[in-house]
Amino acid sequence: SSLAPIGGQFTHLAYLYPKTINGISQMGDMGSMPPSGRTLPSAVSPMIQDINGNWYFTMGYLPAGEYRVGYSCLGHLDDPIADDISGGQYVMFKDSGTITIETGSQGGQETIHECGNGNGGHHGGGHHGG
Repeated sequence: SSLAPIGGQFTHLAYLYPKTINGISQMGDMGSMPPSGRTLPSAVSPMIQDINGNWYFTMGYLPAGEYRVGYSCLGHLDDPIADDISGGQYVMFKDSGTITIETGSQGGQETIHECGNGNGGHHGGGHHGG
């Protein structure tokens, strides 16, 4: 709570990594050179809460395959061009497991992924690949 922004509104972000990531300690931040042992995310997206309290995010134009999902509620501390995990207060909150993106007949496929049970128990994700 000490890292909350003015007004207390956290920014929730989902990070997509290659399937070779084995856990949260390997999840790096955006930037040009990740520190040793960390991997840059393939994509980052804000998470949005729907009227039912479920969290979701959308990422487009992803190649089909398996990925690993990371989650943080400290997006307000994440400078998109700097490695804030190594040099700042930003932290990845949860390793949300693996997800498989499949292509669809219209060039993409909606995939639902359960990210965890924090923040009221609702973390769902919708990913679009293709």
